[in-house]
Amino acid sequence: MVIIMPYEELVIQVMDRIIQLANSQVSRKMWYQVKNVCPKNPKYNGKRGRHTYNPIMRAVIVNVLRELGFKVIKKEWSRGRMYRHYFLIDLDELMNS
Repeated sequence: MVIIMPYEELVIQVMDRIIQLANSQVSRKMWYQVKNVCPKNPKYNGKRGRHTYNPIMRAVIVNVLRELGFKVIKKEWSRGRMYRHYFLIDLDELMNS
């Protein structure tokens, strides 16, 4: 069983990561992988020291991003067996909202 942090805390951490990405962005519109806003958990470090992202947490983050109004797309390859989720940070929309 995977224990996920409270929803409010998760939304706050996601928004903090989005703000960090938006501050470092070089153009008005950029696509980012959803894994870039997932909170890090030392429990999910792989054998080679790379961080692996919990699939349940990624699914929750995708739903949080959609609720916050970000455009989320799913890129598939290898006949649908592999995929990544991307979300769009549009600085013009963030400034207007």
